[in-house]
Amino acid sequence: STNYDLSLKRTTIPVTISLQQLNKKNLHRHKQLEIIFMLKGMINVRIQEDVYQLHAGDIILINPYDLHGLIATSEDNVFLCFKVDTVTMIIML
Repeated sequence: STNYDLSLKRTTIPVTISLQQLNKKNLHRHKQLEIIFMLKGMINVRIQEDVYQLHAGDIILINPYDLHGLIATSEDNVFLCFKVDTVTMIIML
């Protein structure tokens, strides 16, 4: 897996953006809203019990605390991952 992170936590926008390439990301959960935008290749995204196949140009939103994991279905995959701290964002509004 290759990750390039850009954190905007010290700005007014509570979001972390990373450019990623992966083989597998085990099931996990976190408090942030996660948005995945596929740039190249394919991955499978499991959210709870459902599995979605993402291709270049696809986007998926994963709600905070939803159990999810990612598996590459092509070796040459690249995607943007946005993690938004929705609690902080609501407080800021």
